[in-house]
Amino acid sequence: MTASPYTRLLFAHLLPGAGLVCAILFLLDVPVEDGYRISLLEWSMDSDRVFPYLAAVGLVASAVLGAVIQAARTLLVDPWALRRPAPAAAAPAADPGAPPAAGDAAPGADPGRGNAGRRAAPGPLAELHGNLAIALLLAAFWITAKILRGGGIEVFPRRIAFGVPLVGLAACALLFYSYRSGGDPGPA
Repeated sequence: MTASPYTRLLFAHLLPGAGLVCAILFLLDVPVEDGYRISLLEWSMDSDRVFPYLAAVGLVASAVLGAVIQAARTLLVDPWALRRPAPAAAAPAADPGAPPAAGDAAPGADPGRGNAGRRAAPGPLAELHGNLAIALLLAAFWITAKILRGGGIEVFPRRIAFGVPLVGLAACALLFYSYRSGGDPGPA
């Protein structure tokens, strides 16, 4: 059974894109008077007119950024993340010179799958995990850069300066593991 296009749009595009849009809203600094810098979300909340436009742009941007993340996952991650080991040698037939029977698959072929060297395409939940892993990886790198640029351990407590990027990378690794294990639904 295949997932509906709306489910794939929600899980593969909108949710990961919304995660990246939220990271942009919280991490992008906007200069205000007196040399202070506040987040884009804080700046938009100060004005009643800006926030609805920012919410609308954020919804469109989540679809666009989700499509970019989906394309990056499909092009960069899937070729090596969904590979599986070569199939085991088939049991020898009674007569090695005889052609295979009409219903038998060729030796080494994987029944029910088009490409014997790849796993089946991931489902919507596995796609969500893979795309969220990429979005979280980008956010973790951005947070790490902001911490380093903001003064590192001289300004931030050590548990914040080291803990936040490490927790982000650990969550990214868990999501990626879930994506990899979700790519193979098992024998058909």
